[in-house]
Order: sequence, then structure tokens, then C-alpha cells
Amino acid sequence: MPALAEVLGVRLAGLEARRRRIVDALDARLAAAYPDFLRLWRQPAQRTLLIAAALLAVAAIQPITHLEWKFSHILFDYEFGFVKRGLVGELFARATDQVTIRQFFWVFAGLYLLLIVVVAAAVTALPPTASPLVLLYLCATPMLLRNVFYDWGRFDVFGMLALWLIALALIRGWPGRILLYAVAPLTAFTHEVNLFLVGPFALLAILVLDPGGRAARLASALALCASAGAVGAVLHLYGHLDVPDDVMIAHMASRTTDRFEQPMYVLTSTLSENLAERASFIANKVLSLKFGFKLAVTVLLLAWLLPTRLRRGPVAWSLLGIALAFVPLYLVATDSFRWLALQANAAFAFLVIAIARDGITRLPRDRLYLVAASVAIPALGI
Repeated sequence: MPALAEVLGVRLAGLEARRRRIVDALDARLAAAYPDFLRLWRQPAQRTLLIAAALLAVAAIQPITHLEWKFSHILFDYEFGFVKRGLVGELFARATDQVTIRQFFWVFAGLYLLLIVVVAAAVTALPPTASPLVLLYLCATPMLLRNVFYDWGRFDVFGMLALWLIALALIRGWPGRILLYAVAPLTAFTHEVNLFLVGPFALLAILVLDPGGRAARLASALALCASAGAVGAVLHLYGHLDVPDDVMIAHMASRTTDRFEQPMYVLTSTLSENLAERASFIANKVLSLKFGFKLAVTVLLLAWLLPTRLRRGPVAWSLLGIALAFVPLYLVATDSFRWLALQANAAFAFLVIAIARDGITRLPRDRLYLVAASVAIPALGI
């Protein structure tokens, strides 16, 4: 037995020595190329264009999935009274008598393009040494923007735009950001999940990262809470429509000549599902190999992006708060992967603000090999 342990020890030591030689060689090559690389990244315009181009490429290669089903959701409007998620359909109804999938696609393509521009503008504010790392993480990890681009046409994009506009406003120190805090919760009228996404993120960003004084932070927090509370109350009290399914579907059919998939439900409450079944579904999903691997890599990379001096303070606690804000949705809704993707985006935007505010710079080779693991994720699919 001791002989076996000794042989294993020798083999492991040999493997470690070989690994160290490979790592040292990679480090040497990166260190030699790094000054040239930095000269590229020190130009903000070049960084913005490169980040935007990379994100545009990520969006362009994603398949367009279940577009007819998503298109059906803009056929809901306020014809029979207020209904949650009906705002986009109402705007389409006011703009045109007949709506088409082509119109729907190009409107949302414009929204996604705007999202790319806003994210690129926010990420460009990071120190040059951080930007390449962020770009790799942003493009390679499905739980961030790649997942959003994969699912074209969902109303999550309105919440994402609000979230990243808040991040950009905080990074740039825009004086009118209190108005943005008050308006952002209105995105919940396109999809109620946006209230969970925007509300906790914005409140924590105000309290922890807003550069204003105590009075300015208090005013911003009150504006946000008042707006979010009012939106939440309206959705809870008036968001359910007592109209027979066949009547609503007939109205939807009259709005378009294109084929659309009948929704699984006519926008009623999602709270009627059996919680025991939901718990089982979530457990099975989290324990699946593909999902578990993505979750592990996402958590590792978010932890890696959080600089050491921010790991034990309000930023770390805020990230935990963003995670806990979605717990009710995990209990009652079916799209647990989407909720995780939205949480990851909120956490990432929060880190971008924190890193930009602190002016943190790091050499990419510090954690190069952990970051490189994220490149393997796209091959596994969403």
C-alpha cells in the first residue's frame, strides 16, 4: 500500500510539473503580447466598437426560436380592460390595425441593437485591463447576454434595457438619473418579471454605488420605491382579465393575418401551480449535468470578477440580495433558467458599476485559465 501511494505521488508530481511548464509558457507569451494589446484597448472608441461588434456577432448567430408564440403576446391589448403584459400590444394596436410577425421582429431587433449599444457604452467605462476579461465573459457565458439574444422577442429585453441604462447612468454620473429610477419600474407593464429584475437591482445600486450624497440617495430610493410599489399594486389588483379564452383568442386573430401559436394561458395568474411539483422540477433542472455546469461556471466567474477588496462589503451583500429577490419566482414559475439568466445579468451589471467606480485594474493573466473555461460553454448549447 505505501508503495502504491508513493507511485501515485510521483505521478501526480510529474503531472503538476508538466502543468506548471505549460502555464509558465502561456504566461510568458501573454506577458509579451500584453503591451500591444493594451494599446488597442486604451482608445475608448475602439473598445466600444469592438465590444459592440462582438455582442452583435453573438446576437446574429443565435437561432430565432418559437417566434410565433412570442408574437402572440403582442396580440394582447387593453381592448377588454387592463391586463398584465398588455402594454406592448396596446402600443402596436394604436400604431396599426393589423400587426405582422415581420413588424414584431424588426421592432425587437431594434430593441436588442439598442441594448448592445447601452451595454457596450457601460462596459467601455471599465479600466482597459478589465475590459478584455469582461468582453470574454459577456460573450461566452450563456447565462448573460447570450441567453437574452438566444430568446428573441421576449419582453425581458425591456427590463434589461432599464437595468443597463441605470448602470450607465451611475457610471457616467448622469444628473437626471432620479427620473430613470422612477420610470424603470414601468417596464413591469410589459412583463411582471421586470419588477423583480429592476427593483432590487436599482435600489441596491442607489444605496451602495450612487455617487450622490445621503439626501440624493434617499430621494432616489424613495422615487424608485414609490414607482415600483405603485406598479406592483396595479398589477396585483387589476392584472387579471375575466374574459373567456375563446373570446380573447378571436380578438387576437382579428389583429393579424399571420399565423400565431395560441398561448398556453390567457395571461392569468401564475400562482396556481402546485408548489410540490415546482420544487421537484427545479431540483431536477439544477441537478442536470448541463445546467449544473453552466451554473457552476457562472458563479465562479462572477466570484472571480469581484475584486478581493470588494468581496467583504456591501457589494458582496448586494449580489446576495439580487439573488434572493427572485426566490418567489423560482417557487411559482416554470422558466427557472430564464430567472437565473436575468439574475446573472443583474449581478454582472452591478459588478460593472462597482469596478468602474473603484477604478480597479487587473492583468488578465491573473485568472486567465478560469476565464478560458467559459469558452467551452457555447458548445453545450443553451
